[in-house]
Amino acid sequence: MTMEQNEGVEQKEKEQLPILVMYRDNDLYREFMPEIAKNLQAWGRKVETQIFPQGTSKEEIKEWIELNWNNLQNMLLTPDGTVSWEIDSILNDKTIGTDDSYKEILSRSNIHILGGG
Repeated sequence: MTMEQNEGVEQKEKEQLPILVMYRDNDLYREFMPEIAKNLQAWGRKVETQIFPQGTSKEEIKEWIELNWNNLQNMLLTPDGTVSWEIDSILNDKTIGTDDSYKEILSRSNIHILGGG
């Protein structure tokens, strides 16, 4: 398989993954993200959301990400800056960062909407 064919296969695989919109609640995202999710669904994408309540600490977000890591590996992520920062923090943690699954999910989390990491 050529490199171009391989990239085409990888793209098709990504298109099959559900999209997870993740953000800490704020006025901007509350206004625009439901419409963006609706448009993605209209294009045939499965869209899920994880909205952390306004005021959720970065520690709590990081804990949620770590607890749900296995589920996140089967999704494309659309994190806001706060959530993206916590994903990066997990990847940089020396005790966790050696797990290739973290690197794999980061490599797939390349769809960013309204900011993100």
